[in-house]
Amino acid sequence: MHLLHPATEKPATPSPPPPPAAVWSTPAPSSAGVPTRGQRAQHLAEQLRHNVAARRTSHVPDVFWQLGTAVSDGRCLLPGQPSHAISMAAIHQWQRKLMYERLTQRGELADDGRPWASDPAAIVRAYPMRWGTSPVKGPLRPRQWLEGHQLHCERCAAVGAGRHDRGCYFDAIFNILTYGWSVAFDAEPGAHEPRRPRIDKAHQAALDKDIRKMLAHGWCTIMPRGTKSRVTSARFVVDKQKLASSHLIGAIYRGEVNPADPTIWKVKHRVVVDLKASGVNAAASKVHIRMPPIGDAIQLCTTGGYGAVADIASGYYHVPLADDVTRDWLTFEQLFDGEWRQFRPTRMSFGAHASSAVFCMLSAESRLILAAHGIEATVWVDDWFFAHPTKTGCETAFKLGLQVLRGLGWTFNESKLVHATQQVPWLGWIVDLQRQRLVVPETKRARIMTLVQQCLQQRQQCPTALLATTFGLISWACWGVQAGRAFTVAIGIAASRKSRHTRLSPLAVDDLEFWARNQRQWSGSPLMLGDRIKTSAFLSDASGDVGYGAHTGSWFIHGIWRRDQLDESVPYKELYAVKRMLQAMVGYRPGDGSRSTPAPATRRSVVFVGTDAAGNCFRLNSGRAGRVNSRALATLRQIHELTFQHRISLIALHIPRDCNLLADELSKAESHVCAHHVFARRVPARATDRACGGCTLDARRVANKPKHAGQDGERAASHGQA
Repeated sequence: MHLLHPATEKPATPSPPPPPAAVWSTPAPSSAGVPTRGQRAQHLAEQLRHNVAARRTSHVPDVFWQLGTAVSDGRCLLPGQPSHAISMAAIHQWQRKLMYERLTQRGELADDGRPWASDPAAIVRAYPMRWGTSPVKGPLRPRQWLEGHQLHCERCAAVGAGRHDRGCYFDAIFNILTYGWSVAFDAEPGAHEPRRPRIDKAHQAALDKDIRKMLAHGWCTIMPRGTKSRVTSARFVVDKQKLASSHLIGAIYRGEVNPADPTIWKVKHRVVVDLKASGVNAAASKVHIRMPPIGDAIQLCTTGGYGAVADIASGYYHVPLADDVTRDWLTFEQLFDGEWRQFRPTRMSFGAHASSAVFCMLSAESRLILAAHGIEATVWVDDWFFAHPTKTGCETAFKLGLQVLRGLGWTFNESKLVHATQQVPWLGWIVDLQRQRLVVPETKRARIMTLVQQCLQQRQQCPTALLATTFGLISWACWGVQAGRAFTVAIGIAASRKSRHTRLSPLAVDDLEFWARNQRQWSGSPLMLGDRIKTSAFLSDASGDVGYGAHTGSWFIHGIWRRDQLDESVPYKELYAVKRMLQAMVGYRPGDGSRSTPAPATRRSVVFVGTDAAGNCFRLNSGRAGRVNSRALATLRQIHELTFQHRISLIALHIPRDCNLLADELSKAESHVCAHHVFARRVPARATDRACGGCTLDARRVANKPKHAGQDGERAASHGQA
């Protein structure tokens, strides 16, 4: 929404409804004759200083002022936003982080203390690192790691070549690579001997293939006959399904093929050690980490750029185990050459609770070493992502990065290396740098559709394991379906139950139906803020016992609480104001529920929501809102479905209370007439600067407009349009 330019006063002229959306551009790579980002920022600062006196009389925060002045660099709309955060995913991540810290400091959220997987120092602080007493052999080279660490750690570099500061977090990494990782135990696990169930031929073949590979590479040793470990775990096989042919996707959508038919799927087997049943994980020290979002990779990308990916081969088996009680307690058994044999691991085990945290610590340190070499990359456990604006630059960075990582001792799946391309497959996604989209592959979409339909068909007695698999996939899809997070809460609660079968609640059914009816619309979420992104913005507020209000620079809505709404929670009321404003912006008649043609200025745009409630800001950006059956969550779901249907990217911003005075007064207005007068008094008549595109502000005409109410007593008004 264009705001007025306070530096120029001109006679008021009527403006055509609806108010036009502002447009801003992402910075292009600097070249001759093109202003750099710093120059644009300097120009903006000078412009704002020039108009500072006039802005003091404006009752809207700077973010909306800048929208009105059509600032080209959109990041100036987000104070404190890191310069590398150029994607919607990264912006949401940053806003959630800010609100999480603020709410934690205020005591409204409990800090769970989980470190980020991208922060090796935090992982070392969070988990009691242990290592052995004698050197062990492994592929990772401690001396090369030390040399790479000293490139980015001044503290260790000051010690001298070949040594490091014992007080640095790297001391734990160096010792683990040298002496092996020793699992930290809070208690001694009890004796355990696993059951020996009958195993089908396919799973037994997968077990045989895996154990022979482990023995050949020295990842485990076979224990002599007649010797047994006190604690022994079983091994089992997890099946992962993929479509046998991509041609089946269209047949599934057309209803020609039943997706529940097992013959259309090919199965990939993954072998896991069951350390849960043996009690080993229960006795081990716990550590939970936050995995980095996909925004960490997207923030490396540029419009029209290139990306490359690499996958570490058998990642966990790079980490040696200490030659101590750890190996004894991680012993496993399986049927081998017709008899049950026990095996003693020498490398990190799949299934150990802390394995992912320790491995992510090593991956994160490798990323810091790459950054010290001037190579930008990100990593998700063992999947590496490289990006560069040019194909040549991407290929160069990719080859140099692999060279550095191989020097540390990492080995890669040569068949899975993806060189510089604009269609980058990563973590199951297609990162489309040409169209600037994060795309759900058709095979993944078909798989999710199959699982969702199976859950809906068995809603009365749904297998909990099936529901858990479905929940995992749709949670993954939420990275690319921005509104999807609000439609996973009830499914997650149902999937966490201990019973083998569960009856789906009505809300869980609604969540599944959202994913079922919208799967064909997963065209991909916006990857980056493109060259010309349409933006709109509004401020909202709600009072506890009167009503709610929201406004742009030129129009507003106002409503009085119905009797059934008065006793609702504050989160519900704050979210309800946002919902009503969004409905008005996309063409709904405020309050009466009727639908009209969406406003072109709002559809496929970025909408900034300003609110002085930190909790409301966190709920809008995270998709979470308290109890599963609360009206607050239901309202949040309505907001996100509205944004999904109209391709709106919603960004909630926390603003100071003194910058939200108008919305606050609108929410406390006890009648619609009072609301009109409040708006007319707070927003004086001005004319916009001609250079901004021509949106006229004439609030004095609002009070004379005919009254116009919806079912719940809501009114909307704009300049030139009620």
